[in-house]
Amino acid sequence: HFDFIGIENHLNYIRRPESELTPREAIGLAVLLNSRLLDQYFRICSGNTQVSATEIRAIPLPSLDTLIQLGKAFEECAAREPETAIDILVWETIKPPAVMKKLLKRVIN
Repeated sequence: HFDFIGIENHLNYIRRPESELTPREAIGLAVLLNSRLLDQYFRICSGNTQVSATEIRAIPLPSLDTLIQLGKAFEECAAREPETAIDILVWETIKPPAVMKKLLKRVIN
């Protein structure tokens, strides 16, 4: 237990207007945002690793149902290495178009 919390001043918050994200939605969003697929997509599009609020708003996110599915799948595969699980789950759930897969496979490998 701690009396204080420290937050970096460039922290971006992602929220749902007029409501709260469920834990499963938050986990699904975290899984997506921590995937190599989204990281490489972002680096290709922006040439940068620092993300502003404007750039976060421009990221094409999957449907809420897909985020929930990602969150549920991640919760169920706790036995795997988290980083590996994240990349596998996002790749299988998002199913990027063939052109994107080809480009990203070259960049990732």
